[in-house]
Amino acid sequence: MKSISIVGSELQFLNAYEALKEYKCKENILVLSSFNARIGRIYELLSQQEIRDQFQFILKLRMIPCNGRVSNFMNAVLFRIQLYFLQLKKVDYCIIGNYNEMYHRYLACKLEEKGAKIVEVDDGLNIGSIVNFRKEDLQGNFSNHYPLSFFKKVFFFNRKKTVYVPLQITFFSSLVSNPSFLGTKDLCVINKRLHFKDFSQYSLSLEVDAIIFIGQPYIESNMMNKKDYFTYLKSVSLRYPKRKIYYFPHPLESNLKEIAKALSMYVIKKINFPIELLLNSLTKTNIIIGFSSTVLLFFADQNSFSVFYIKPKSSDFKDCKEAMSQCYHDFFDHDERLNIFNPLD
Repeated sequence: MKSISIVGSELQFLNAYEALKEYKCKENILVLSSFNARIGRIYELLSQQEIRDQFQFILKLRMIPCNGRVSNFMNAVLFRIQLYFLQLKKVDYCIIGNYNEMYHRYLACKLEEKGAKIVEVDDGLNIGSIVNFRKEDLQGNFSNHYPLSFFKKVFFFNRKKTVYVPLQITFFSSLVSNPSFLGTKDLCVINKRLHFKDFSQYSLSLEVDAIIFIGQPYIESNMMNKKDYFTYLKSVSLRYPKRKIYYFPHPLESNLKEIAKALSMYVIKKINFPIELLLNSLTKTNIIIGFSSTVLLFFADQNSFSVFYIKPKSSDFKDCKEAMSQCYHDFFDHDERLNIFNPLD
């Protein structure tokens, strides 16, 4: 089997790698569509030789930071030239990391015309947005969610001014496992994430009974004030006063010094790899706690850990009460593998 995968983040890459294993693809091309810093982090995941050997060729679609019409135009021209040569290839599968990203969708459509099957992989909780956009696309409601510049319209719309929309997509996902959730003719294949352990170079020395806390950028994104966020963190330390607590921050978090100062029982652990790969460092006696991170769902999949999620009071969220309520409803509240952590206990 032959494939082309186009990804823009570390998590997209991990799930695309899993899809290659699922579909037994041997002749693979990897396309990295992101900014240089993120591409560099994906290359770190490729540093292990047996992972790198899965790909015959790796193409970097370099992006210029978009801060005006000129940079938008240059990106459109640059990407169109590079994607043109890719779309000439005949492959069995086109694996995309983010359907909402125009370049991913464009390449998928061109390869689908040549007989490729299109596979969308998980991209964290963004998969909910992807499913909603996909539904709207199939209903013809393109303008609701594609704020395209003039230059992107010129380069990525066809002569009839319609958006490129694949005819059928298979969602290779651990989060979208029920076709009825899609409401479309698309398909679902469960991503069991059996091969994350292949990235064996990522390992940390952690206490065997430690609490693993998965941080979220609620403060930085203005979703929750600092006092309330710290209160939830403190409630975990009060529940487990004799256990060490490792705090693994989200890449967007910037209040780490304040967390360390205000909550001395927390040990901040910054890592330069996707936190899912922490799997190689944990034991069954570790307890994993967090807010609305898909990492919790990943560890719950392993059936080896006690996993708790914190559901903040609606009043503790600022301007996103409805969205967060929907997020917890869709992905956490009805998952029997998860335990709810009640700070009031």
